[in-house]
Amino acid sequence: MRDDWIEFAGAQVPRYTSYPTAVDFGASVGADDVCDWLADMPDSAPLSVYVHIPFCRKLCWYCGCTTSVPNGYDRIASYFDVLLQEIDLWAERAGRARLTHLHFGGGTPNALSPADFTRLFRYLKQAFNVDPDHEFSVELDPRILNDAMIEVMAASGVTRASLGIQTLSPVVQSAINRIQPKPDITRTVAHLRRAGIKALNADLMYGLPRQTVSDIEDAAQYCADIGVDRVSVFGYAHVPWFAKHQRAIRESDLPGLPERMLQAEAAEGVLQAAGYKSIGFDHYARPGDWLAQAAKNGCLRRNFQGYTDDTSPYLIGIGQTSISRFPEGYGQSHKGLLDWRASVTTGRLPIARGVSLTNDDRMRAHAIEHLLCNLSVDLGQIARQFGATPGVFGDAMEGLKMLETRGLCRLKGMRVSIPQEVKLLIRNVAATLDARLVQTAERHAIAG
Repeated sequence: MRDDWIEFAGAQVPRYTSYPTAVDFGASVGADDVCDWLADMPDSAPLSVYVHIPFCRKLCWYCGCTTSVPNGYDRIASYFDVLLQEIDLWAERAGRARLTHLHFGGGTPNALSPADFTRLFRYLKQAFNVDPDHEFSVELDPRILNDAMIEVMAASGVTRASLGIQTLSPVVQSAINRIQPKPDITRTVAHLRRAGIKALNADLMYGLPRQTVSDIEDAAQYCADIGVDRVSVFGYAHVPWFAKHQRAIRESDLPGLPERMLQAEAAEGVLQAAGYKSIGFDHYARPGDWLAQAAKNGCLRRNFQGYTDDTSPYLIGIGQTSISRFPEGYGQSHKGLLDWRASVTTGRLPIARGVSLTNDDRMRAHAIEHLLCNLSVDLGQIARQFGATPGVFGDAMEGLKMLETRGLCRLKGMRVSIPQEVKLLIRNVAATLDARLVQTAERHAIAG
């Protein structure tokens, strides 16, 4: 990456897994609004369901997710009981929809006992109209994934497992409090495949404390060698003002911006040499994988898990702090465990905040998603599609022209395209389309 691009890598911009982003959510949207949106959902509409399990056996210092260490199973069991009650609340209002995608995330879902994992899936299957061809994906922590859980997941019909590998370097693992020997991961992968869970994802990270280019190359090559279908390569977001446990990471151990960019480029080089297709700016997939096919066919989407082939406009988030998405807007459940529990146990959807979408929001959301998925977007065409004049993007065009002079994008009329060599900074370009963006310190992760 050119030296004059590095300054853009340090800019704080959203990840744009949604638009408007979560920082724009507020108390103007609550449970009543989400109930109205659910009432407008057509019968048999394709539905995605995300279930949040906010527990880990040990806290990784790099993590920015909502999670905690329960120190025993009682807290998990108590949470689980309320989770089932919340499923009932959603099912009463959306049970006729056709569940096509089911995703368990966290924390880590394999913090659940095998018996509770089975019970949770069966409960969801009874509550919702589950499509026979639904995808069932689960995020996994290989460190605590035992044989019994793998067999239970396979019996429950898990179709895809996402493994949190992050790094294989013992030095880096020590610096992030995540000790995870490579042989353990290799055994986990083999057992998953023997059990019939053959679609595998791997998550890697760059920019971690004490990490080097060689470290990320080794991890990327390992993913290629074990033949995972998809690899995400995320930049570590150091946000200690948001994730307090990140204060355990010494900032002096973090690689600088030039090194971060070299690490990201090195991972891409290894994966592309191994035959993976580049998906957006931070995902990679084997050519036969559904994600690669979606990208090839122009059907790639982006949601809170990153890039996806899930095209459903309806997403229900179940569990503490989960986010639900509808054509009308977003609703997020209570972040506080006690508030979430109190809402559910009194028979009310635990929606604490959100945002209703205007036509301008929908237009900009479509433009940003199209840009991030396809590395190009015709703003004039999108304006007309949403009944607006091309002038609605006037301010954005001024920003885009400035970025064009720096080589971050190319303009042809109102068509914006991103050169491959600078796609890691595509979020800087997307930010010009964001009419809600407030440039303040300690608000978003850095771009690179």
